[in-house]
Amino acid sequence: MWDTSWPVYTALDSSLAFIQLGELRYRKKESSSRSWYKALMIFFTCSSMVLRMPRREIKYWLWVMRPKYFDQVEPATSWSCHKDTKKGDLIFIWRAKKNHDIAYLVQAESDSVPHANWNYSCKYKILYKFKNPINIKDLKANDTFFQGWKAYSGNFQGSSFIIPPNYWEALNEIALKKDSEYNEFLYRSDMNYKQYKLDAVPESDYPFDKLVEDTGLDRAALIGYLQAIQRKGQAIIYGPPGTGKTFMAEHLARHLVGVGGGFRELVQFHPAYEYEDFIQGIRPHTRQDGTLEYSVVPGRFYEFCMKAQGKDGICVFIIDEINRANLSRVFGELMYLLEYREREIRLPADGRPFKIPENVRIIGTMNTADRSIALVDYALRRRFAFLELRPDYDVLRRYHAKADTDFPVERLIQVLTNLNKEINDPRSELGISYFLCKELETEMGSIWKMEIEPYLNEYFFDNRDTADKFHWESIKPTLGL
Repeated sequence: MWDTSWPVYTALDSSLAFIQLGELRYRKKESSSRSWYKALMIFFTCSSMVLRMPRREIKYWLWVMRPKYFDQVEPATSWSCHKDTKKGDLIFIWRAKKNHDIAYLVQAESDSVPHANWNYSCKYKILYKFKNPINIKDLKANDTFFQGWKAYSGNFQGSSFIIPPNYWEALNEIALKKDSEYNEFLYRSDMNYKQYKLDAVPESDYPFDKLVEDTGLDRAALIGYLQAIQRKGQAIIYGPPGTGKTFMAEHLARHLVGVGGGFRELVQFHPAYEYEDFIQGIRPHTRQDGTLEYSVVPGRFYEFCMKAQGKDGICVFIIDEINRANLSRVFGELMYLLEYREREIRLPADGRPFKIPENVRIIGTMNTADRSIALVDYALRRRFAFLELRPDYDVLRRYHAKADTDFPVERLIQVLTNLNKEINDPRSELGISYFLCKELETEMGSIWKMEIEPYLNEYFFDNRDTADKFHWESIKPTLGL
């Protein structure tokens, strides 16, 4: 609490006091010590107040409005709101029942206050009325993503919902595609609707738009992935075979590294991988006289962290097939450091303190069809964000449309859809990366017989009839090849 007996000074008073200090110093002989002291106290008091002034990140809300209130949005100046609403918060207004759409962007002009009929209310102003509103069909087009948002999964049953940043950004991305004037509004108002700054990584190396183009995923999903990696510090991309997990990890790492002076490295885990390979261990070395010397040798991750300490940009360590090693054994003290990034711990081999540098990010990949996934215990799961990759047929469509291959993609998608229904296990579905090939019409038979059939024969080892239904000679006529 500030002492109310002190005069209240503003940032302007601080600036004026600083100027006055300069003048008093210039006119030393003419200034009294009292004038000097007073100006000095005003400057430091105001400076400390400005430094201690908390910065509040705005929140995003969805107000759900029933039909009988639709025509009251524009004439009204205050509305029912959540008790946590603050001045400056941004709000989308969802018109329920008949419309099922977002019609307005408004901004809170006051903090919430108790209200006799509404519990809480706040003043607001309309920032933008959408010419082509975001409707329920737009959200259902990305149903899997939006199911994670309480308002959507709860069928908008309520009056006010918080909109997490990744969903706020996704909604804005839809609005930008549907309403060209909205883009002009954002530009004119200098409003940045993105929580994750897409220009935070220098554009000259691997910009976000290039990441979208190369991976084929939609912008909202990629923003969510990047946010999770930045927030948690470490993430695991998981999914069935052929979904492009390593490809995705490498491209996300490339974008994060940018040209900020960082770097990326990749290591692949396997059952023989040990703590000594990853962190540090004592290894024998032969001296010139033929005797053995035992010295502490740094592992791959330890060396990576030492190198990252001297870099300004983000450094990304990719662990491919992370679940194929005994992770508790390989990570050792890293289990503690992954949760408490700001702390350090002494390593047992040489006793030196070790911590994960602030600029280090870890991305792992995990094949869910691999039975060794059981080795990933709860303690480790809690320390990572998990990013799911499922077979995305739109990626397949976009790839062949861009490459102009003339391959019958829709027929292939139908075959894959039927096959994954037979597999009936999201962890073991067949992905689409096998078929991202410009010469697919020529290579298709070879790919299917030498890469797909062995997997199907193993999966359906006790059901040969099903495996035979999806052998090359059986599906070839369906593809029209």
